[in-house]
Amino acid sequence: MSKNATDLCTLLVDEIYGELASRVFKELLCYGRLSFLGLLHHTGLTSRQLRHSLTVLVQQHLVYWATSAEDNITLYEANHETSFALVRAGKYVKFTEDRHGDFAGGVLSNLLLLGHARVGDLAQAYELAWPDTKRPQEAVHDLPNSNSPAIPKTKQAGTEANNQGPTLESLHLTLWDLLKAGTISAVNESHFRSDADNRIEAEKEIPHPKLNWKFKKEEALDWEHAIQQKLEDWRHGSKVERNEVTSLQRGKKRLLECPQSNNDLKRLRLYLPLTKAFIGTTGYDFDSNISETGYLNENLVLRVNHDKFAVVARNQRLVELAENCIGTATSKVYAEVLRKLEARMLQCKETRPLEDPDERDTNSLPHVTTHDLAALLQDSTNFAGAIGHADPDKVDLTVTEHPKKLRRKASADKDWANEKTIVDDASSDEDEDENHNDSDKSDVVSDAESLPSSLSTPSTKTTATPLATSKRGAFSALRPHLLLLCEHPHRFLYHLPRTSSIPEKWAVDFSALSATLLDITLTQTISARFGPLATRLVNILAARGKLDEKTLTALGLLNQKTMRSLLTAMHQAGYLQLQEIPRENNRQPSRTLYLWAWDADRARAKLLEECYATIARLVQRARVEREQVRETVEKASRTDVVGREDEFLGEGERRALEEWRGREERIWGEVGRLDEVVGIVRDF
Repeated sequence: MSKNATDLCTLLVDEIYGELASRVFKELLCYGRLSFLGLLHHTGLTSRQLRHSLTVLVQQHLVYWATSAEDNITLYEANHETSFALVRAGKYVKFTEDRHGDFAGGVLSNLLLLGHARVGDLAQAYELAWPDTKRPQEAVHDLPNSNSPAIPKTKQAGTEANNQGPTLESLHLTLWDLLKAGTISAVNESHFRSDADNRIEAEKEIPHPKLNWKFKKEEALDWEHAIQQKLEDWRHGSKVERNEVTSLQRGKKRLLECPQSNNDLKRLRLYLPLTKAFIGTTGYDFDSNISETGYLNENLVLRVNHDKFAVVARNQRLVELAENCIGTATSKVYAEVLRKLEARMLQCKETRPLEDPDERDTNSLPHVTTHDLAALLQDSTNFAGAIGHADPDKVDLTVTEHPKKLRRKASADKDWANEKTIVDDASSDEDEDENHNDSDKSDVVSDAESLPSSLSTPSTKTTATPLATSKRGAFSALRPHLLLLCEHPHRFLYHLPRTSSIPEKWAVDFSALSATLLDITLTQTISARFGPLATRLVNILAARGKLDEKTLTALGLLNQKTMRSLLTAMHQAGYLQLQEIPRENNRQPSRTLYLWAWDADRARAKLLEECYATIARLVQRARVEREQVRETVEKASRTDVVGREDEFLGEGERRALEEWRGREERIWGEVGRLDEVVGIVRDF
């Protein structure tokens, strides 16, 4: 990792978990994999302090660990991806609240705070609204650690009629919804190992086959696919486990044992792939306003799935791009397409070896059918009139053509008309003889010709049901927007026509769209820092490759002085590269050819480093601003002062507190905007 990324990750860990944990995390970032004795040597901490720090870091998934089978030594490694995700905690909670409700946002916030937690521990941490006659005594206890942060008792509309707080039923329903959406996932042993260690374990379970010289390439590719499938199953769960989550029935279920109920006991299901354990826990039945619910095993350990939130962030950026390029109504249709595909996308970047992008088959891309979209967008009235229609007879396309081209076209039409006149005169004499021979047959009229038009052809009108009419209206309203997304230069969608056996589909090429987002971000950065003329030079270099100053001057339509100033500024900033090609062995500057080049990968790395450095400075600035009013902030955060600031705080303290909150809001708002750039440059 670079120095800027190391400083930023250390600051974020120090901001949330304290100096002790940040010191251990920083040493792991600097030195890589270390054992317990190595950490003792580099950090200078005691064994007790180091164990406490490692416990916190492992609980928060900030540190990987793996024990070697040969020497039985445990090695620890820093997880920089999870540490940077600490900046996005607020975005995670806000998205969950918007889609699943305030109570779901509170549950996700607790999982972010705890790292991972059992379903039973979450149920015990909330004061659940059990009926008084069926309340278990052990369900009202708090977490065992009294120093742990209290979980807020967030209420959700519709969970209880008397608004007494969340119930056990609402908690299980919320966890089921989050599991189905993929924003949380079950924890397994592979989540505590690094990618390299998981690769080693996968190769142990799937040994490398003995390659045959005739089928060496095919067997090696199949083995690599098997390894990648194993790693994907460990990271996101196997297909059986994901189907288990999807097929969880929301019907009301009786628990395994209910001493106070006379109902028959529920038959035990012996195996559940999701939890790798038996289902059915001792509990009590209760009545609820919600008739349908689902229960999870109390021993199931859950954590936040950062990969799924990266997919959600990418979809949001694509919807914003479609809105800026096309319009609001079309972007809403595109948002539904992406949301339909969201459940199938486990992560943004594909880990399996891919074929050549130019040879990729569009049928293999993630797709959705038109019928599914029409079912999602029931109200199509907002999309029907969003795209205007003009009469083709009233559209004059010649106004956009060049006058010289119009004159050339008119001359060609005149020559063609003259040739047609000569041919018509020659064939008119031959037609006179044929018409004279057929004159006797002209009086004969067939029965079909004598019938009215309404009777001569069978009627094709059928009586349509209201449901079919509504679906047909939804199809006709959505199709122009979908075709507009397909015809755009960015290729937001690919149209797969309907066949006799396959319905009409609309596919999305996420890899190409991610590259488009990256190009737009780099172009906007160059334009904001160096001006639109610099953007013109970058586009020329990206299209033509390496060029000298003379060619750039001719293609860019710029004078040499302006062009040199722009090229020098971008070269000093690290966005352009300069190559020297000497014409002679003595390498004299006057006999040397200088070529300018644009490397998108190096520019992306440079922009990413600048974002890391800027976010680190903003976090430090926020800490300095908070330290200046530390006493006032601590006084305002007391439980007896919250909500009664006018009584306990003076006028100067209230003014200082308000100014500090405004500055902190602006600072963290800028951090959020920079995090969007980091997501486009690094994660998508």
